[in-house]
Amino acid sequence: MTGEGDVEYLLWNSFYRDGHGGESSPGYSSGWCVNFYQIAHLLPRLGVDIWANPKVKKMADIGLDLYVAGTNCPSIGDAGSIRGAGRVGWSVVLQGRAFNHYHDPRHARALEIMGASSEDLFESYFDEDELAATVAEVGAEMAYRTRNLGGYGLGILEAGEEGNRRGVSMYYGFAGGGHGHFDRLTLEMQAFGRPMMTDMGYPAHWLEKNTYWTSNTISHYAVVVDEHRQETMNRAFLNTLAASPQVRLMDAEAAHATYPNTCSMYRRTAALIDMAPDSSYLLDIFRVEGGYQHDYSFHGPPFGEFTVAGAQPGPVQELSLIHI
Repeated sequence: MTGEGDVEYLLWNSFYRDGHGGESSPGYSSGWCVNFYQIAHLLPRLGVDIWANPKVKKMADIGLDLYVAGTNCPSIGDAGSIRGAGRVGWSVVLQGRAFNHYHDPRHARALEIMGASSEDLFESYFDEDELAATVAEVGAEMAYRTRNLGGYGLGILEAGEEGNRRGVSMYYGFAGGGHGHFDRLTLEMQAFGRPMMTDMGYPAHWLEKNTYWTSNTISHYAVVVDEHRQETMNRAFLNTLAASPQVRLMDAEAAHATYPNTCSMYRRTAALIDMAPDSSYLLDIFRVEGGYQHDYSFHGPPFGEFTVAGAQPGPVQELSLIHI
Protein backbone atom coordinates (compact mmCIF):
# COMPACT_ATOMS: atom_id res chain seq x y z
CA MET A 1 0.00 0.00 0.00
CA THR A 2 2.87 2.39 0.72
CA GLY A 3 5.33 1.11 -1.87
CA GLU A 4 6.39 2.69 -5.14
CA GLY A 5 2.87 2.44 -6.55
CA ASP A 6 1.52 4.81 -3.85
CA VAL A 7 -1.79 2.92 -3.69
CA GLU A 8 -2.72 4.29 -0.27
CA TYR A 9 -1.82 7.85 -1.24
CA LEU A 10 -3.89 7.60 -4.43
CA LEU A 11 -6.87 6.19 -2.58
CA TRP A 12 -7.01 9.02 -0.04
CA ASN A 13 -5.75 11.96 -2.08
CA SER A 14 -6.34 11.38 -5.80
CA PHE A 15 -9.99 10.32 -5.94
CA TYR A 16 -12.84 12.68 -5.17
CA ARG A 17 -15.12 11.68 -2.32
CA ASP A 18 -17.83 10.65 -4.80
CA GLY A 19 -15.48 8.17 -6.49
CA HIS A 20 -14.39 10.21 -9.52
CA GLY A 21 -10.72 10.01 -10.48
CA GLY A 22 -8.55 13.11 -10.32
CA GLU A 23 -9.12 14.32 -13.89
CA SER A 24 -11.89 16.56 -15.21
CA SER A 25 -12.77 14.18 -18.04
CA PRO A 26 -15.16 11.42 -16.90
CA GLY A 27 -13.77 9.17 -19.61
CA TYR A 28 -10.18 9.34 -18.39
CA SER A 29 -11.21 9.26 -14.74
CA SER A 30 -13.29 6.11 -15.22
CA GLY A 31 -10.06 4.45 -16.32
CA TRP A 32 -8.65 5.28 -12.89
CA CYS A 33 -11.58 3.48 -11.27
CA VAL A 34 -11.30 0.37 -13.45
CA ASN A 35 -7.57 0.07 -12.85
CA PHE A 36 -7.96 0.63 -9.12
CA TYR A 37 -10.55 -2.15 -8.98
CA GLN A 38 -8.03 -4.46 -10.60
CA ILE A 39 -5.59 -3.53 -7.82
CA ALA A 40 -8.23 -4.06 -5.13
CA HIS A 41 -8.94 -7.49 -6.61
CA LEU A 42 -5.27 -8.52 -6.40
CA LEU A 43 -4.32 -7.04 -3.01
CA PRO A 44 -5.91 -9.82 -0.90
CA ARG A 45 -3.24 -12.17 -2.28
CA LEU A 46 -0.78 -10.00 -0.31
CA GLY A 47 -2.97 -10.03 2.78
CA VAL A 48 -4.43 -6.55 2.17
CA ASP A 49 -8.17 -5.94 1.76
CA ILE A 50 -9.42 -2.43 0.89
CA TRP A 51 -12.98 -3.30 -0.15
CA ALA A 52 -14.33 -1.99 3.17
CA ASN A 53 -13.10 1.52 2.33
CA PRO A 54 -16.21 3.53 1.35
CA LYS A 55 -14.36 5.36 -1.40
CA VAL A 56 -13.72 2.05 -3.20
CA LYS A 57 -17.47 1.42 -3.43
CA LYS A 58 -17.95 4.97 -4.72
CA MET A 59 -15.71 4.14 -7.68
CA ALA A 60 -18.47 1.82 -8.91
CA ASP A 61 -21.21 4.32 -8.01
CA ILE A 62 -19.83 7.37 -9.82
CA GLY A 63 -20.59 6.16 -13.36
CA LEU A 64 -24.21 5.56 -12.35
CA ASP A 65 -24.39 8.96 -10.64
CA LEU A 66 -23.03 10.72 -13.75
CA TYR A 67 -25.69 9.21 -16.02
CA VAL A 68 -28.23 11.98 -16.71
CA ALA A 69 -31.87 11.21 -17.54
CA GLY A 70 -30.96 7.63 -18.37
CA THR A 71 -29.34 8.94 -21.56
CA ASN A 72 -25.75 10.18 -21.32
CA CYS A 73 -22.87 11.05 -19.09
CA PRO A 74 -22.08 14.74 -19.73
CA SER A 75 -19.34 15.39 -22.30
CA ILE A 76 -17.11 17.23 -19.83
CA GLY A 77 -13.53 17.95 -20.86
CA ASP A 78 -12.00 15.38 -23.18
CA ALA A 79 -14.93 12.97 -22.99
CA GLY A 80 -17.76 12.04 -25.31
CA SER A 81 -18.84 14.12 -28.27
CA ILE A 82 -21.60 16.40 -29.52
CA ARG A 83 -23.80 13.29 -29.48
CA GLY A 84 -23.10 12.67 -25.80
CA ALA A 85 -20.77 10.39 -23.90
CA GLY A 86 -23.09 7.41 -23.39
CA ARG A 87 -22.47 5.27 -20.31
CA VAL A 88 -19.10 6.20 -18.81
CA GLY A 89 -17.91 4.21 -15.82
CA TRP A 90 -20.30 1.32 -16.50
CA SER A 91 -18.46 -2.00 -16.79
CA VAL A 92 -18.56 -5.52 -15.44
CA VAL A 93 -15.18 -4.88 -13.79
CA LEU A 94 -16.70 -2.08 -11.71
CA GLN A 95 -20.35 -2.94 -11.07
CA GLY A 96 -19.73 -6.71 -11.28
CA ARG A 97 -17.04 -6.77 -8.63
CA ALA A 98 -18.87 -4.14 -6.58
CA PHE A 99 -22.06 -6.22 -6.56
CA ASN A 100 -20.04 -9.23 -5.49
CA HIS A 101 -18.69 -7.30 -2.48
CA TYR A 102 -21.46 -4.83 -1.56
CA HIS A 103 -24.67 -6.42 -2.91
CA ASP A 104 -26.06 -2.99 -3.80
CA PRO A 105 -29.26 -3.25 -5.93
CA ARG A 106 -28.07 -0.28 -8.03
CA HIS A 107 -25.11 -2.31 -9.23
CA ALA A 108 -27.44 -5.22 -9.99
CA ARG A 109 -29.68 -2.95 -12.06
CA ALA A 110 -26.66 -1.62 -13.98
CA LEU A 111 -25.43 -5.12 -14.77
CA GLU A 112 -28.92 -6.09 -15.95
CA ILE A 113 -29.18 -3.00 -18.17
CA MET A 114 -25.74 -3.70 -19.66
CA GLY A 115 -26.56 -7.37 -20.19
CA ALA A 116 -23.23 -8.09 -18.53
CA SER A 117 -21.74 -11.56 -18.50
CA SER A 118 -20.73 -12.90 -15.08
CA GLU A 119 -17.41 -14.21 -16.35
CA ASP A 120 -14.92 -14.06 -19.17
CA LEU A 121 -12.02 -16.24 -20.21
CA PHE A 122 -9.98 -15.31 -17.13
CA GLU A 123 -12.25 -13.88 -14.42
CA SER A 124 -15.54 -14.43 -12.60
CA TYR A 125 -17.19 -11.18 -11.50
CA PHE A 126 -20.53 -11.88 -9.82
CA ASP A 127 -23.06 -14.59 -9.01
CA GLU A 128 -25.71 -14.82 -11.71
CA ASP A 129 -28.31 -16.34 -9.40
CA GLU A 130 -27.92 -13.55 -6.86
CA LEU A 131 -28.16 -10.96 -9.61
CA ALA A 132 -31.36 -12.53 -11.00
CA ALA A 133 -32.93 -12.71 -7.54
CA THR A 134 -32.05 -9.09 -6.77
CA VAL A 135 -33.42 -7.76 -10.07
CA ALA A 136 -36.59 -9.83 -9.61
CA GLU A 137 -37.06 -8.22 -6.19
CA VAL A 138 -36.23 -4.56 -6.94
CA GLY A 139 -36.76 -4.32 -10.72
CA ALA A 140 -34.32 -3.36 -13.44
CA GLU A 141 -35.29 0.30 -13.82
CA MET A 142 -32.73 2.76 -12.52
CA ALA A 143 -33.97 5.64 -10.35
CA TYR A 144 -32.68 9.11 -11.28
CA ARG A 145 -33.08 11.96 -8.82
CA THR A 146 -31.84 15.55 -8.61
CA ARG A 147 -28.40 15.33 -7.00
CA ASN A 148 -25.07 17.01 -6.36
CA LEU A 149 -21.71 15.34 -6.88
CA GLY A 150 -19.96 17.71 -4.52
CA GLY A 151 -16.49 16.20 -4.75
CA TYR A 152 -16.28 16.23 -8.53
CA GLY A 153 -18.38 19.38 -8.88
CA LEU A 154 -21.51 18.55 -10.89
CA GLY A 155 -25.10 19.49 -10.14
CA ILE A 156 -27.82 17.45 -11.87
CA LEU A 157 -31.55 18.21 -12.16
CA GLU A 158 -33.81 15.29 -13.05
CA ALA A 159 -37.46 15.13 -14.14
CA GLY A 160 -39.84 12.56 -15.61
CA GLU A 161 -40.04 8.79 -15.67
CA GLU A 162 -38.94 5.99 -17.97
CA GLY A 163 -39.67 7.00 -21.58
CA ASN A 164 -39.84 10.78 -20.95
CA ARG A 165 -36.87 11.56 -18.72
CA ARG A 166 -35.36 15.05 -18.83
CA GLY A 167 -32.13 16.10 -17.15
CA VAL A 168 -29.78 19.09 -16.91
CA SER A 169 -26.23 19.14 -15.56
CA MET A 170 -24.01 22.08 -14.58
CA TYR A 171 -20.26 21.59 -14.15
CA TYR A 172 -18.60 23.70 -11.48
CA GLY A 173 -15.66 21.48 -10.49
CA PHE A 174 -11.89 21.77 -10.78
CA ALA A 175 -11.00 21.41 -14.45
CA GLY A 176 -7.30 20.84 -13.87
CA GLY A 177 -5.64 17.52 -13.23
CA GLY A 178 -5.70 16.61 -16.90
CA HIS A 179 -8.02 16.64 -19.93
CA GLY A 180 -10.14 19.57 -18.70
CA HIS A 181 -11.58 22.50 -20.64
CA PHE A 182 -12.20 26.16 -19.78
CA ASP A 183 -15.85 25.39 -19.10
CA ARG A 184 -16.95 26.25 -15.56
CA LEU A 185 -20.75 26.59 -15.25
CA THR A 186 -21.41 25.02 -18.63
CA LEU A 187 -24.78 23.30 -18.98
CA GLU A 188 -25.79 20.12 -20.75
CA MET A 189 -29.32 18.84 -21.27
CA GLN A 190 -30.61 15.35 -22.09
CA ALA A 191 -34.26 14.64 -22.89
CA PHE A 192 -36.38 11.80 -24.28
CA GLY A 193 -33.36 9.58 -24.81
CA ARG A 194 -31.46 12.16 -26.87
CA PRO A 195 -28.86 14.87 -26.25
CA MET A 196 -30.45 18.33 -26.51
CA MET A 197 -27.52 20.46 -25.35
CA THR A 198 -24.13 18.78 -25.33
CA ASP A 199 -20.56 20.03 -25.40
CA MET A 200 -18.05 19.26 -28.14
CA GLY A 201 -16.42 16.63 -25.91
CA TYR A 202 -13.22 14.94 -27.00
CA PRO A 203 -11.31 17.11 -29.51
CA ALA A 204 -11.65 15.94 -33.11
CA HIS A 205 -8.28 17.61 -33.76
CA TRP A 206 -5.55 18.94 -31.49
CA LEU A 207 -3.32 22.00 -31.85
CA GLU A 208 -5.09 25.18 -33.00
CA LYS A 209 -8.62 23.80 -33.37
CA ASN A 210 -8.58 22.44 -29.85
CA THR A 211 -6.93 25.55 -28.40
CA TYR A 212 -9.19 28.08 -30.11
CA TRP A 213 -12.44 26.10 -30.22
CA THR A 214 -13.00 22.73 -28.52
CA SER A 215 -11.40 23.39 -25.13
CA ASN A 216 -12.06 27.13 -25.28
CA THR A 217 -14.97 28.67 -23.39
CA ILE A 218 -16.70 29.80 -26.58
CA SER A 219 -17.57 26.23 -27.63
CA HIS A 220 -19.32 25.58 -24.31
CA TYR A 221 -22.60 26.87 -22.95
CA ALA A 222 -20.90 29.56 -20.92
CA VAL A 223 -20.47 33.33 -21.22
CA VAL A 224 -17.22 34.62 -22.72
CA VAL A 225 -15.98 37.88 -21.22
CA ASP A 226 -13.91 40.35 -23.23
CA GLU A 227 -13.36 37.93 -26.12
CA HIS A 228 -11.10 35.50 -24.28
CA ARG A 229 -11.49 32.18 -22.52
CA GLN A 230 -11.88 31.67 -18.79
CA GLU A 231 -8.61 32.51 -17.08
CA THR A 232 -8.21 29.56 -14.68
CA MET A 233 -9.37 25.99 -14.20
CA ASN A 234 -10.23 26.53 -10.54
CA ARG A 235 -13.32 25.18 -8.85
CA ALA A 236 -16.51 27.23 -8.60
CA PHE A 237 -19.09 27.20 -5.77
CA LEU A 238 -22.54 25.62 -5.81
CA ASN A 239 -24.81 27.92 -3.80
CA THR A 240 -28.14 26.13 -4.07
CA LEU A 241 -29.59 22.82 -5.21
CA ALA A 242 -33.27 22.20 -4.44
CA ALA A 243 -36.13 20.14 -5.81
CA SER A 244 -39.92 20.06 -5.50
CA PRO A 245 -42.33 17.82 -7.42
CA GLN A 246 -42.57 20.28 -10.35
CA VAL A 247 -39.48 22.51 -10.04
CA ARG A 248 -35.78 21.72 -9.61
CA LEU A 249 -33.18 24.51 -9.31
CA MET A 250 -29.43 24.96 -8.95
CA ASP A 251 -27.29 28.08 -8.65
CA ALA A 252 -23.50 28.47 -8.80
CA GLU A 253 -20.95 31.30 -8.66
CA ALA A 254 -17.60 31.25 -10.47
CA ALA A 255 -16.15 34.77 -10.80
CA HIS A 256 -13.05 33.76 -8.83
CA ALA A 257 -12.59 30.66 -11.00
CA THR A 258 -13.25 32.14 -14.43
CA TYR A 259 -12.40 35.85 -14.70
CA PRO A 260 -10.91 36.79 -11.30
CA ASN A 261 -9.18 39.88 -12.69
CA THR A 262 -12.23 41.13 -14.57
CA CYS A 263 -15.54 40.04 -13.05
CA SER A 264 -17.15 40.60 -9.67
CA MET A 265 -19.98 38.24 -10.61
CA TYR A 266 -20.15 35.21 -12.91
CA ARG A 267 -23.23 33.40 -11.66
CA ARG A 268 -25.69 30.98 -13.18
CA THR A 269 -29.14 29.84 -12.07
CA ALA A 270 -30.80 26.96 -13.90
CA ALA A 271 -34.28 25.60 -13.22
CA LEU A 272 -35.99 22.59 -14.79
CA ILE A 273 -39.72 23.32 -14.61
CA ASP A 274 -42.46 20.88 -15.52
CA MET A 275 -45.23 21.92 -17.90
CA ALA A 276 -46.78 18.45 -17.73
CA PRO A 277 -45.71 15.05 -16.37
CA ASP A 278 -43.92 14.32 -19.64
CA SER A 279 -42.46 17.74 -20.56
CA SER A 280 -40.35 20.48 -18.99
CA TYR A 281 -38.66 23.72 -19.95
CA LEU A 282 -35.25 24.95 -18.86
CA LEU A 283 -35.01 28.43 -17.33
CA ASP A 284 -31.42 29.67 -17.54
CA ILE A 285 -30.30 32.94 -15.92
CA PHE A 286 -26.65 33.94 -16.38
CA ARG A 287 -25.51 37.05 -14.50
CA VAL A 288 -22.14 38.64 -15.28
CA GLU A 289 -20.69 41.85 -13.85
CA GLY A 290 -17.39 43.12 -15.21
CA GLY A 291 -15.66 43.45 -18.55
CA TYR A 292 -16.70 45.39 -21.62
CA GLN A 293 -18.18 42.58 -23.76
CA HIS A 294 -20.16 39.42 -23.00
CA ASP A 295 -20.72 36.75 -25.67
CA TYR A 296 -22.64 33.48 -25.59
CA SER A 297 -22.34 30.85 -28.32
CA PHE A 298 -25.35 28.54 -28.36
CA HIS A 299 -25.35 25.29 -30.32
CA GLY A 300 -28.40 23.07 -30.28
CA PRO A 301 -28.87 19.31 -30.59
CA PRO A 302 -26.75 17.38 -33.13
CA PHE A 303 -29.72 16.46 -35.31
CA GLY A 304 -32.64 18.04 -37.14
CA GLU A 305 -32.86 21.62 -38.40
CA PHE A 306 -32.35 24.87 -36.53
CA THR A 307 -35.44 27.08 -36.22
CA VAL A 308 -36.31 30.08 -34.08
CA ALA A 309 -39.83 30.98 -32.92
CA GLY A 310 -40.83 34.31 -31.42
CA ALA A 311 -37.58 36.15 -32.19
CA GLN A 312 -35.31 37.11 -35.07
CA PRO A 313 -31.60 36.20 -34.94
CA GLY A 314 -29.12 38.98 -35.53
CA PRO A 315 -26.82 39.12 -38.56
CA VAL A 316 -24.07 36.55 -39.00
CA GLN A 317 -20.81 37.84 -37.54
CA GLU A 318 -17.82 37.62 -39.82
CA LEU A 319 -15.15 37.98 -37.13
CA SER A 320 -14.32 35.13 -34.77
CA LEU A 321 -14.83 35.39 -31.01
CA ILE A 322 -12.59 32.50 -30.08
CA HIS A 323 -9.55 34.38 -28.87
CA ILE A 324 -7.39 33.09 -26.01
